[in-house]
Amino acid sequence: MQVTCQTNTITILPRKLQGFAFTQNDKGVVDLTQNKKYIVFGLRKNKQGTFYLILTDSIHNALPWWMPAGFFTQPEGATPKSWQTRTWGRFSKDIIQSHPVYFDVIDDIEDGTQKGAEAFCIMTQDNESQI
Repeated sequence: MQVTCQTNTITILPRKLQGFAFTQNDKGVVDLTQNKKYIVFGLRKNKQGTFYLILTDSIHNALPWWMPAGFFTQPEGATPKSWQTRTWGRFSKDIIQSHPVYFDVIDDIEDGTQKGAEAFCIMTQDNESQI
């Protein structure tokens, strides 16, 4: 499954999302390229909105990061058959769809650990076989 970046300017997001950890420059431009396609490694829905787990251009280019769906077109292609849907979190109750290995290493992927990198390698191979 892929999405295309429509815009990379943080100001298109609702104000409550603009301060989150979407690294941006002093002009509010995030680490995405307009009109570029990105592979989606997970979907997340919560009270803040919908997010795609993707590799960004230079900051999160080794392990993916959750980026707001507002930057992108609707996903192209089907959700990989191997993905599972789970509710996650004690307080926010996020609904996450991703490869089963993701759920064992959520913190490791976000923290950039070796365990996260190994799991992401599995996710990448599985995703590529279904694109």
